[in-house]
Amino acid sequence: MSRTRGSASLRMHFKAIGLFTLACTLALRPTIAADLPRDSEFDYDPPAPGSYALPVVKLAADGVLLDANNQAVNLRDLTQGRVTVLSFIYTRCAAPKACPYATGVLGQLHDLTAKDETLAKNMRLVSISFDPEYDTPQHLATYSENVREEKSG
Repeated sequence: MSRTRGSASLRMHFKAIGLFTLACTLALRPTIAADLPRDSEFDYDPPAPGSYALPVVKLAADGVLLDANNQAVNLRDLTQGRVTVLSFIYTRCAAPKACPYATGVLGQLHDLTAKDETLAKNMRLVSISFDPEYDTPQHLATYSENVREEKSG
């Protein structure tokens, strides 16, 4: 591998890590979290934001998912050779601020990634539903279309 190609690859990885960190930071902002309704109280004192270390990013375990076309696909096939941001979603959500906010953060990450052609080619955003009985591929396609329309409108 040439030095130039290796440097470009390294820069792309650092950009991906930076974008992932930005997405996590936006998703975990304490001011937003403070506004969210609490379904239950903690039975412990949670650590103060920024006072703990996050686990090392690792390869995701493989599994079979249904894609947007209702076809079975291995998670590894979706993520192989790419930096992947894996998120979990509900399209119907009990926390009216949290779910749209999480979807919005992914939209921002998508838009930032699209501005860098190399990063766009080497990064993938994958969303997995917590509620597969409700979030059928057809329902997810409709949800995705609605999110795109809201964003463009």
